Parts: sequence; C-alpha cells; structure tokens
Amino acid sequence: MNTVFMLAEILTTFIEGILLFSTVELLCGSKWTGKKRAITKILCALLYTFVILLLNRIELFSILTLSIGIIVSAIISLLFGNKDFWYQLLVVSLFVLVVVIIDSVTNIIFGVASGNAKLPTQIVSTVGLSRTIYILFVKGINVIAYYIFKAMSNKAPRYPISSLVISLILSVVAFASVHFTYDAVLSLSIEKMQSSLAMAWIAMLAAVILIQILFSFKVKQKEKEQENEMLQSVNAMIEKNYENLERSYLENAKNIHDFRHHVMALDELLTEGEFEEAQGYIRSLHEAEAHGFSAVITGNAVIDAVLNAHHSSAQASGIDFSVTAQPLPDLTMGSWELSTLFSNLLESAREACEKVKGRDPWIEVKISVANRFLLLEIRNTSDSRPEEKDWKTTKREKQGHGLGLLSVEDIVEKYNGSVKRSCLEDGIVEVSVMCETISTITDNN
Repeated sequence: MNTVFMLAEILTTFIEGILLFSTVELLCGSKWTGKKRAITKILCALLYTFVILLLNRIELFSILTLSIGIIVSAIISLLFGNKDFWYQLLVVSLFVLVVVIIDSVTNIIFGVASGNAKLPTQIVSTVGLSRTIYILFVKGINVIAYYIFKAMSNKAPRYPISSLVISLILSVVAFASVHFTYDAVLSLSIEKMQSSLAMAWIAMLAAVILIQILFSFKVKQKEKEQENEMLQSVNAMIEKNYENLERSYLENAKNIHDFRHHVMALDELLTEGEFEEAQGYIRSLHEAEAHGFSAVITGNAVIDAVLNAHHSSAQASGIDFSVTAQPLPDLTMGSWELSTLFSNLLESAREACEKVKGRDPWIEVKISVANRFLLLEIRNTSDSRPEEKDWKTTKREKQGHGLGLLSVEDIVEKYNGSVKRSCLEDGIVEVSVMCETISTITDNN
C-alpha cells in the first residue's frame, strides 16, 4: 500500500514539474520544437521530480531545501528554456512562490473550515490515503491556476537586471509574509501569534515598497525603450534622406558634366552665327535650371547634396538661403554622419524660419576648416529664443521631436568637437559646430 502512495507522490511531483517547465516555456520560450520540445520537457520534469523527492527526504518544508530546489530547478530549465540563467531563475522563483502561496492558503482555509488549524500539516506529514487525496487536490488547484495564467498571458515581459534583483527580493519577502501568517494561524500561543502577525505585516509593507520601486524601474525602462524606438525611427528617416540626397547629388553631377557640353555647343552655334538657335538653346538651359540645377560645391559629395536639397526646400518655402564655403579636404567623418549633422541643423533652421512673421526669413551657412577641424556656422531668423543649456524642441507635439538634435550632439562628441547655440541679437540665432574630422592639418582662414 505504501508503494501506491509513493507512486502517487511521484506522480503529483511530476505534474508540478510539468507545470513548472510549461511556465518556463510560456515566459521564456523553448530551445526545441515539435517532438524534441515535448521529450525535453518530460525529461526536465523527471529530473525535477527526482531532485524534489530527494530534498524532501532530507527535510520536509525546509527553507534551505526550498532554496536549493529553486536553484537546481533553474539550472535544469537551462536545458529547455530559451532565456539566460538569471531570467529563468526569476521565473522558477515566481513559480515556486505561487505554488507555496496556494499550498499555504489552502492549508489555512482547510484548517479554519475543519476547526483544527494543525490538521492540514498532520495530513501532509503522514503517509496515507488522506495525504494522497489532499496533495492531488492541491495540485489540481495548481493546474487550474496555471491555465488561468496561460489564458491571461499573451507575451512574456523582459526585465532588466535591476528589476530582476528586486523581483527576487520581492519573492522572498512575499514568501516570508505567507510563512509568518501561516505560523500565526498554527500557533496556540497568543504572544507567538502576535509576533508572527507583526512580522507578516512588516513583510507585506516591504513588499509594497518593493513593488513601487519595481514599478518605477519598469516605467523608466519603458521610457528608455520608447526613446530608443524613436531614435531608430529618426535614424531610419535620416538614412532614407541620405539616399535621396545622394541621388540628388548624382543628378547634379550629371548636370554639371552635361553643362560643359552645353557650353561647347553654344560656342559652336555662336561661331557659326546661328543666333536664334543659340537663344533657344539658352532658354532650354534656363528650364533645366528651374527643374533643380544648383551649383553649391564644397568638394564633398554628401555635403553638396544636403546643401542643394535644403537650398531647394528653402526657396520653395520663400526662405533666402545662402552658402559661403571653401573647398574641403578629405574628411574622416562618415557619409551617414555628415548627412545627419548637416540635415538636422539645416532642418532646424528652416523650421524656425517658417515660423517667422513680419519680416523676410533667411538662412546663412558658412563652412570652413582650421587645422584638423571642420567649422560649420548656421545663422537664421527666428521668433523664439534658443535654450543654450540643452536642445529643447519648440514643436507642439514634443513626443519624438528634438531627437535629431541629440544625434547632432552625439556626432560632435564622437569627433572631439563642440556645438554652441546662441542668440546674436533679437530674432537671429546662430549654431556653431566644430568637429575634428580632417586627416591632414589645414589652415585656410
């Protein structure tokens, strides 16, 4: 008969193991698919069963054996789960916490209902039919709790290390709260009951504080994730803009190349006295210029493309756009970074000019070099005074805005430079940028 009870205990522990690794699969995913996943889950559950039965033989309900069981179970879960050890340790700890709480609450309710608070402990501690039925009943509640949790869970959260540590501490505190409450129910001594209840209240207060701290961490993490997503979105837009600018530059380069042939053709027509045909040819060149030909040349393909694109955009918005630039040597700054730097600053200047009222808006760009540094100055009209301490957007929808200017700061910092935004006088803003991005010492000032 004892063999039957032992087999029943092995079965209930195995069910608990299946529930554990099903929870791990739910929250961590599985390394395996198909039949391999099912076989690996069963093998992990068997290992878990062996470890728990062995620990129970050492000392039943010991906090030490419980802690060892959690750690060993987390190690076993590495064979199945698809997360790192610390994350799976969190999952196993929370699972064990829920199981202990369900067991303890069931014992309390059963003890109160039977009129004997120690009856559940006596049943569980004595091998027999009552123990087997009671354990099967409790495991049935665990199974129901798992399927309720599964129905409510759509996607597993991914905690940072800080949240992980707090969650583990919270698990221990919550377990202590349940443990002290259970001791209070079982105690026949008024003093011990008061002491246990006091400890339980302290543990629950600590749990509340830890939950608030954890919530704060999660809020900050969520904000950081949103900012990273917006930065990635901005970078994607800039990359797409760079591709468009590169196509624009290639088109300009083609126009300049073709213009040499136009000059040769005009020279030939004038030499032959074909004046009417020459005038018609000139009119066609004016039409080509109206379609976007420009001649901002610094020697750098990316910078030229950006300047030409913003020149056209500014003119379309009624903004006077002028550039003073000297030929640039080879730059160590990457094409994508050059596009990001110039595009963000020029876009900011253009947006400020579009808000100007009662006067003509304008943008002045000056590009030069000094020693190993690229110098960029952008002046523009503006109806708002800039913030010198940080880059604050003036757009009404601030969410997601201002990130382009943060990208400017990152690039400038990477190239040992500096950026300064100041107000020269009422209605005129200047941004000065200096970056160490020239491979050979140059001084053309």
